[in-house]
Amino acid sequence: MALIGEQQRGKITSAQANTAQQAISGGPALNAAELTEVSTLIASVPTGTTTANQAARSLRLLEIEQILYLGDLLIAGYDTPTALKAKLGIP
Repeated sequence: MALIGEQQRGKITSAQANTAQQAISGGPALNAAELTEVSTLIASVPTGTTTANQAARSLRLLEIEQILYLGDLLIAGYDTPTALKAKLGIP
């Protein structure tokens, strides 16, 4: 989640996030389809500088974090990639 936040704020690139994710997980780098999903997720976070934009951004990032946390715990309804994508609004 921290990588998504940093990438969304423009502090790291997609490639840097992918490299960090790989180092953290000890697994393979994200493939092209997975990178597209991450880009779609990041694009779902509102931008802008108004108070309303900032509030909407904070709420969306919190929502993403909570959904991913439930997925990490393998809670029913959040325990498959398909279910997580549906909850996150990723096609």
